[in-house]
Amino acid sequence: MTKREIAVLSLLSGILLILSGFLIKNRLDLKKVDRIVRKKEAFKVFVKASDLVLKIWAQGDVKNLISRGKLTCEKEFGKNKSIDPTFYKCNPHFLNCYLREKKIELVGAKILPFSSINYVKVLSRSLTPGIKAPNYGVFIKLSVGEFDFPLVLEDSCSETLLPQRIYAYGPYKKGSADIKWDNFNRLILVDKHLVTKRDFYEWKNLENKKIKPQSLEEDLSGPITDLLPGEMKSFCAFRGKQVINSLAFDASTFFPGDLGKPRPLKIFRSPYPWSRQRRDSFLYNAKRYADFDFKKKYCLKAYTKECMGQFKYSDFQYKANSWLGLSNVLGGKMQYMENPIEPSKNLFASSNYFPATSKFHSLGLRESWDGEGLEPLNFDLSKRPLNEPGRYEIGFRCMRYLPNAL
Repeated sequence: MTKREIAVLSLLSGILLILSGFLIKNRLDLKKVDRIVRKKEAFKVFVKASDLVLKIWAQGDVKNLISRGKLTCEKEFGKNKSIDPTFYKCNPHFLNCYLREKKIELVGAKILPFSSINYVKVLSRSLTPGIKAPNYGVFIKLSVGEFDFPLVLEDSCSETLLPQRIYAYGPYKKGSADIKWDNFNRLILVDKHLVTKRDFYEWKNLENKKIKPQSLEEDLSGPITDLLPGEMKSFCAFRGKQVINSLAFDASTFFPGDLGKPRPLKIFRSPYPWSRQRRDSFLYNAKRYADFDFKKKYCLKAYTKECMGQFKYSDFQYKANSWLGLSNVLGGKMQYMENPIEPSKNLFASSNYFPATSKFHSLGLRESWDGEGLEPLNFDLSKRPLNEPGRYEIGFRCMRYLPNAL
């Protein structure tokens, strides 16, 4: 073979080598493009499926499936079927029960369980460091064909935003004695409900402290009432929050005299959260008239001592909501809060320990609790209830500030 022939053959070999490399690369590129197209189509399916899951998460048991026996969630909630349906909104245990038992149809998608019974995983930024972790929510895995997608659902049900305006602390006082404050350029979110037993058990179990309900009949929607202030602060911190303070509580419960004026000169406020006019309230009449006749329907607004035994208490009683959506403001359970104005006045005493005639059933009034125990000696009350309990029950709620309000 001549040198010329050898050179031509080498050139052809090189060309073939380059061409084969080009074809291989092009083939790989086509596969990559094809995978991108498939993933894009799979993502469309994921979006539709996630919308359905999000709807169940946000609405909760809107169809009363548990009370009608269509869902049996004893593993999550016990056998009590009389829990208020709003308790199931943004509730990871209800969502898990629903996904496990209803086997919802997600066209083209399926939910990957974390275990034989758990389809959701609770997340907390305090226990799952990372910018993508919510303060509190759940993590779900959705599968579409060969692709798996993460879905994070944040709790959007339990808080309410405090409008930016001028507020006041405590009962209405004439003149300069009225203490005013404002939250302009600050975003404050307040919990609508008292912290529940379900919240407490969830917190402890996430911290690997295996604490379970005492029985299947325990009402997990009820408030947790046997914690001391240090534990309350720790729970709120776990949720990325702090214990509510008296300023935010008053602002969230006093009905503003003029909602259209964020900078009012005078802040008139009724002692009752559901009306601007104090004389419209049955509590006003109970204190004023000796022949006042208490009616069972009053328990829907303020769960006073008269309600005990004839009306079931619910931490999610929406008919007692304040103007901003806080539930069970008057009556029910005493509430602990931090007080930056008068630190020792940290207890809102309105509760089922006192009858409708009690002065404690008024917004802005607070008593003192040393926070060292729940026995009567730990409380400095201006008036003691008849048949004082051996241990008081104290509920609480949280609040938080959002950064970068400006």
